[in-house]
Amino acid sequence: MSRFFKFWIRQARARPFVTIAATEGILSIFGDLLAQTISIYKLDKALIKADPDTTGSAKDGVANSAALHQRVGGGGGSSEEKDSEVESYNLMRTARFFTYACLDAPLDVKWHHTLDKYLPFPASSKAAAKSLGQVLPRLRVIGMRVVADQLFYEPIAYMVFFTGMTFLEGGNWDDAKAKVSKAFWPTYLAGMMFWPAVQAVNFAFVPLMFRVPFASMVGIFWDTFLSWVNSKPPPQQKQMQDVATTTTATTT
Repeated sequence: MSRFFKFWIRQARARPFVTIAATEGILSIFGDLLAQTISIYKLDKALIKADPDTTGSAKDGVANSAALHQRVGGGGGSSEEKDSEVESYNLMRTARFFTYACLDAPLDVKWHHTLDKYLPFPASSKAAAKSLGQVLPRLRVIGMRVVADQLFYEPIAYMVFFTGMTFLEGGNWDDAKAKVSKAFWPTYLAGMMFWPAVQAVNFAFVPLMFRVPFASMVGIFWDTFLSWVNSKPPPQQKQMQDVATTTTATTT
């Protein structure tokens, strides 16, 4: 593990954008697979509840899930799409999530560099840094960075995410506008309960090189949440559940 960590540091210093992009992509895979695992688990429970006489192994239950899905109110999409999403992991969906994360990572890196440039911490010695006179200015800078992150970067990041994923899924501008209109505010408000605390810790204690990977490590559950929100059907097919209540689970 220590060898890998040293290798990662060397690569991050030599090729920061490529290294962070690869790291973000791998972490996004975990997030999406976790989202799909949770969805499959919840669906299995719903199917068992809808058909108490269903017995046998989990594999048997999955084999009959497409038919039972109709009985518990599944809707939208072709039967083939339902089969692929209900019966097994959708690896194409994971690939899209991976692609987006890799393309988005350089923007995250640039954003953190911008914050460091325009909202720098006050210069101080290690001894002076512990004094109240040095702590308060540092806390003020952390607060300003968190506010800037939440007010400027996050809204743009969410709109770009839902738009980008729509195009990767083969949609058009109308589809993207519909998805952004439906998912943006619930996602943004949910993020306000999660990211400010994470980013405050990130800005306060994590060196610049590790800030994007740190946020992604903590945000695997957030990636899971985003993947779940993005996979919800459009409004005309099914009303999206209250996503804010699920935020115990990107990209910066």
